[in-house]
Amino acid sequence: MVKVLIIEPRKQHLEVLYPQVKFLQEGDCKVYVAVSSETYNLDLIKFLEDDITFIVREKEHLLFFMKKLKKIIQKEGIDLVVMNTLEGSLDLYLYNLFLRNIKTVRVIHNLDFLFENNYSNPLKNYLVKRIMTKVNSKVDYNLVLNKEIYSTARKLNVKNIDYFYPVFFRDFLEEEGITTVKINKSSPVKIGVQGGVYFNRRNYSSLIEGLNGLNIPIKQKVRIYIIGNIATDDGEKLRKIIRANGLDNNFVYFNKYLNYKDYFKLISEMDFLMPLIDRQVGSFSKYNNFKITSTEMMALAFKKPLINSSDFKLPDRYNSVVISYPGSVVSEGFEKAVNLSNIEYKNMVDYYNDFEERDFRKQQERYLKVINKILD
Repeated sequence: MVKVLIIEPRKQHLEVLYPQVKFLQEGDCKVYVAVSSETYNLDLIKFLEDDITFIVREKEHLLFFMKKLKKIIQKEGIDLVVMNTLEGSLDLYLYNLFLRNIKTVRVIHNLDFLFENNYSNPLKNYLVKRIMTKVNSKVDYNLVLNKEIYSTARKLNVKNIDYFYPVFFRDFLEEEGITTVKINKSSPVKIGVQGGVYFNRRNYSSLIEGLNGLNIPIKQKVRIYIIGNIATDDGEKLRKIIRANGLDNNFVYFNKYLNYKDYFKLISEMDFLMPLIDRQVGSFSKYNNFKITSTEMMALAFKKPLINSSDFKLPDRYNSVVISYPGSVVSEGFEKAVNLSNIEYKNMVDYYNDFEERDFRKQQERYLKVINKILD
């Protein structure tokens, strides 16, 4: 039996970790997962505890934890390591120090991290790039999270790379009684915007302008859910703007970190999801070229139609599941969503049935093919 250790050094990308565990389990692999105690106690991860072996970092420094992992890998005869996240300077350094000679798959979430200067300090950029070069030479294979980023990576000459779609949470959702598919719109229409509130990531101003640009009957039929923690500096500014414009009835938001049960339940209740990315967003180029949004991932997982700016490119196959609006003119997207009939809405949802991205077996096959290629 092949033994695989998935390492998540931080508390990141756990919705990517979970499907990997399922792929490996159903591929008859023995799975180990190394995480912090904070990560281990999150409901989505805790749900896995009866099926896999956890190695939990309590209060020890990451340096000592990674050193311990090297010994465990040797003792347990672990065949391969999957780095669920390997982007921070410390993580790169410790991987290079302790795990560089172990067969490794790296999941790349931000492709630009491999190429761009990510720090304001020139010396730190230089040192990190040196370590990155060493890590790149040691990692056996890379995985990105959609076909389009894979194509970009190939053009940038990234070696040994493939892609997969980690959008499968069936067991957890069934246990929590969460329905994954909705076939009729709500009234008012529920529109989800995911993530913590940061103005450089999404154009929240366009929501305000869009709502103010609607006539009152249409405006009353739009309810926007900020699905994430609004307790950020930008989140507080957004709340003040919402109040100043008299739009409290159009927004629902949360002042706390949402556990995965609540997060997934909210996603499942939405009629539409919005990436809310256009050319006015500071991270526009990054999202348009180098990384996939959590919105795209959850839209695939829950078969949610999207309301999307024409600025933000999506693959052509998404055309039948997207309501598009020009630039940052969100009001046009809202009007189309409100006026969409239930039959038209159901057709958009059903179109996801043809998406290969949602086929568990095909995505598992892609993933395990990489694992087996390294071990052969």
